[in-house]
Amino acid sequence: MLFISSFYITLGVLNGVGPTAGQENPIGKTVATFKLQDYRGAWHLLEDFSKREILLDVPRYSFDWQNQYVLAKPKLMPEGTVLHCVAHFDNSENNLSNPDPKATVAWGDQTWQEMMVGYFDAALAYQDLRPGPPKIKSLGAGEYEVQFKYRASPGTKTVYLAGTFNDWKTNAHKMDGPDTVSTFSTKLKLKAARYEYKFVIEGRAWKADPANRQQAGFYNNSVVVVGEPPNQARSGKGKFTISKETTFVTGPVDKDGYIDYVAALNERLRQGVTPENNANVLIWKALGPRPEGTTLGAEFCKLMGMQVPPENGE
Repeated sequence: MLFISSFYITLGVLNGVGPTAGQENPIGKTVATFKLQDYRGAWHLLEDFSKREILLDVPRYSFDWQNQYVLAKPKLMPEGTVLHCVAHFDNSENNLSNPDPKATVAWGDQTWQEMMVGYFDAALAYQDLRPGPPKIKSLGAGEYEVQFKYRASPGTKTVYLAGTFNDWKTNAHKMDGPDTVSTFSTKLKLKAARYEYKFVIEGRAWKADPANRQQAGFYNNSVVVVGEPPNQARSGKGKFTISKETTFVTGPVDKDGYIDYVAALNERLRQGVTPENNANVLIWKALGPRPEGTTLGAEFCKLMGMQVPPENGE
């Protein structure tokens, strides 16, 4: 029996005014796709549904060969592009990877259930990190001068700056420009705090700062941290003590005579940990001897300080 799972992603349809009522999603270029599917996965398809163009087709899917597929040339995804991802599940005896053809399979996160997760990586088409984020200059007395710049498309007449510092008003702060290279700029005096912002092009199109990699929230607002907020001021004391008692390691050593840092960390971190107070032991006991279709090895159980769970449960 074949099961079909699919989902749609529409790029850039959240247009409007205001920080929560529909700032546009970033539109860019698809760089790579990745799929994660269960044992019963049969094949996987990703297509640009707007033009019915197939971007990725994996007709002979294998659970043991889940990979990232990088496009030879980035695919431009204009606003309104719909990506359609579909996967088929083969729960028949013909699927040699099927753990139990007689089982009724429903959605779940585990590999023996109906599980398919599709990913795609994208970059903003207009992103250019070379200019860098807003420039911050201390003015003393807890005030800072913050310079914002935005290089717009040729022909752009007006750009406004909106953010948490002016209640996201689309016409509260008009930027100066454009200059000879279509760049708009402005300076604000701000207190030490974390601010989110966007540029409003011609009073209607919201754009994240293409030169600032720091973004936040569902609408990908650009973020600038000015100074150091009072509630995060440093005490002058480190969070941990650096001394030979905490950072000096002499062993154990591996077969080549080098310090085995993994073993050293394990020895230090497991001090005071017993099977009785180790939550991992309880988890593995609950999962049983064959978690996710694999066998819980005796050596692993020995390291955990537990017995191999009984085959038929307790």
